[in-house]
Amino acid sequence: MRGAQTDNSGVAGERLDEAAVDPKSHVAAEQTRLLYRSWYGQFANLINPAILVVILYDALPHFLLFGWWLALAAVTAWRIALVFGYRRASAGPGDAPNWAKRYAFGAGLSGALWGLSSGAVFYTSAALLHGVIAFVLAGMTAGAVAISSAYFPAFVAFAVPAVGMLVVAFLVHGGMIHIGLAAMSAVYLLILLAVARSWNRTIARSIELQLSNADLIRRLEIERDRAQAANRAKTDFL
Repeated sequence: MRGAQTDNSGVAGERLDEAAVDPKSHVAAEQTRLLYRSWYGQFANLINPAILVVILYDALPHFLLFGWWLALAAVTAWRIALVFGYRRASAGPGDAPNWAKRYAFGAGLSGALWGLSSGAVFYTSAALLHGVIAFVLAGMTAGAVAISSAYFPAFVAFAVPAVGMLVVAFLVHGGMIHIGLAAMSAVYLLILLAVARSWNRTIARSIELQLSNADLIRRLEIERDRAQAANRAKTDFL
C-alpha cells in the first residue's frame, strides 16, 4: 500500500515539475510563434514596391528603381525562408529569443530599404509623388503594427527607419509644406509606436492568462489523480 502511494506521489511530483516552467520564456515563445504565423504579410513587400516602381518609373533613374526593388525582393525572400526554417526547427521556448531577433533583423533591413524610397523626394519636384511615397510608407508601417506587435523590437526595427528617413528627407528638402509633412510624419510614427507597444502588452497579458489557466487545469488534474490514487489505496487496504 505504501509503495503504491509512493509511486503515485512520484508521478504527481514529475507532473508538477513539468508544469513548473518559466512563464516568461513561454510567453516569449508564444509571441515568437505569432510573429512567424503572419508570414503571408511579406507578399506586400513584393507587390507594393513593384507598384511604386511603376509610379516612379518616369521620375527616377531606372537602375535605382530596379536595384531598390531587387534588394527588397531579396530581403523578403530571405524573410519568407526564415519563416519556413522556424517551422521546420520546431523551436522550443529556449530558442525563441534567437528566432525573434532574426525576425527583427529582417524587419530592420526591410524598413531601411523602404525608408530609402523617400530619397525620391530629391529626384523629382512633383508634390503628388512625394505624397504617394508618404502614403505608401504610412500604409506599410500601419500594416506592420498588426504583423510585428507581438515582438515590439521587430516593429521598432521596421518603423523607425521607414518613417524616420521620410522625416529626414522632408526636412532636408525644406519649405513650409515639406516641413509640415515631416512634422506630421514624426507624430504619426510616435503614435504608431505607442499603439504597437500597447498591443504588445495586451498580447503578453493574454498569453500569460492562457498559460495561467492551463497551469491551473494541470494542477487540478494532479490533485484529482492524487485523490483517486488515495481512494484506490484505501479500497485495496480494506
